[in-house]
Amino acid sequence: MGRVGLPAPVSELAARTWDVVVVGGGHNGLACAAYLAKAGRSVLVLERRDRLGGACTLEQPFTDPGYTVSPCAYVVGLLDQRVIDELQLRRHGYRVFVAEPLIWCPFDDGTWYAQFLDDERTAAGMRENGFSDAEIKGQFDYEHFFDRMRRALREGTRDTWVGDSPSEDELRALLDHDPELVDALFETSIADVLDRFVDDPRLTRALYGQGVIGAWAGPRSPGTASIKLMHYQGTLEGVPMAWGYVQGGMGRISFAIAEAAEESGATLASGVAVAEIRPGEGVVLEGGELILARAVVSNADPKVTAGLLGSAIDDGFAARMSSWRTTSPVVKLNCGLSRLPRWTALPVAEWPTWRQCRSPCRWTTRSGRSKTAPAASRHRVSPSCTSSPPTTRRWPRPESTRCRPSCSTRRTSWPRARGTNGATRSVNASSVSSVATATSTTWSSTWRCSGRRTSNGASG
Repeated sequence: MGRVGLPAPVSELAARTWDVVVVGGGHNGLACAAYLAKAGRSVLVLERRDRLGGACTLEQPFTDPGYTVSPCAYVVGLLDQRVIDELQLRRHGYRVFVAEPLIWCPFDDGTWYAQFLDDERTAAGMRENGFSDAEIKGQFDYEHFFDRMRRALREGTRDTWVGDSPSEDELRALLDHDPELVDALFETSIADVLDRFVDDPRLTRALYGQGVIGAWAGPRSPGTASIKLMHYQGTLEGVPMAWGYVQGGMGRISFAIAEAAEESGATLASGVAVAEIRPGEGVVLEGGELILARAVVSNADPKVTAGLLGSAIDDGFAARMSSWRTTSPVVKLNCGLSRLPRWTALPVAEWPTWRQCRSPCRWTTRSGRSKTAPAASRHRVSPSCTSSPPTTRRWPRPESTRCRPSCSTRRTSWPRARGTNGATRSVNASSVSSVATATSTTWSSTWRCSGRRTSNGASG
């Protein structure tokens, strides 16, 4: 799973001059390498860890190898369709399921709020749970407010994700100098925006989190409305502002990009740490070897990059990096579950995203016999459907899946997505890996509920 190792001895890699060396093998560095290689450049990617993908990877943290988890990023929504098409990621194994519902949040009083792809279904659910017509309209007006911003910045006179980064003046112009939209982009808190549209405290509790995802901030901190906007500028499978679950886990994105890069001629190496970046010369490895390159692209974060550049950067940039605050409130917990939680707010329910896991797949009994699990298997299985790597490929493909039973041989019915008691407030998990995650006190399982998610947007 992403462990490429050394494609050749370091001495051999150092014996030539590369057009580009990419420092870091995260999904962005791999995408950069793929495009440069497609353009005919000689590219070498150097990743410090033993596996590729950075925050968008796969790991097996438990003694039972049947559990494969996405250790950091766990949902995708900002991977642009242009990149998927140009790098032919579907051909390299990328497959995604749009989250449905996008949000599901239970409350202490036994009611719940859900946001479905179908507006009528969202409204019906809100009426069922006692939300007034004014609150229902306000909720839709709130979402349409951000959709107006998304369309202005992504579908207006230019797509701000393509080409040079827009200036502040250009962004204001794209928003037609609308004071509310401009303020939401640069200054307003998520609470101030939400309070314009709704009053029910259940809605504010459910939706405030969209503005503080991964941020060291509260819902009334200035600028948090732009965090909500950033996470909802994407289009997934043709659905604007949607997020989804990657079959096989988030690392499949990075592995598909890596495969595309290799196919185009890029050289990938993991377990190789860069100690210094020398502009105009190349990079120095921790072992002291100099890798010559006409250009260096850093996929490391800005603070790490500044440290690798040392005295090669100007004092102004060095000062900016030293004062850049990177404190984060995010804590992610991966758990192996025998079933999904049962929620008292919704005693009997099955969401389409959970049913994706209930389709037939290969599973292995403790005796080692391989079978095809029926849709309602009576065997207890691990919550992860993982891939068995074909012998002819470096990158495991998600089409060949299997489910392994957990250590217990106790039999139980295939878990249903039903309600639960307890102090847990909100839930969000991948239907494919079905591994529960937590950010602070916010539990995650099949539904993205309160919006408190880990920060990566490939969150990834």
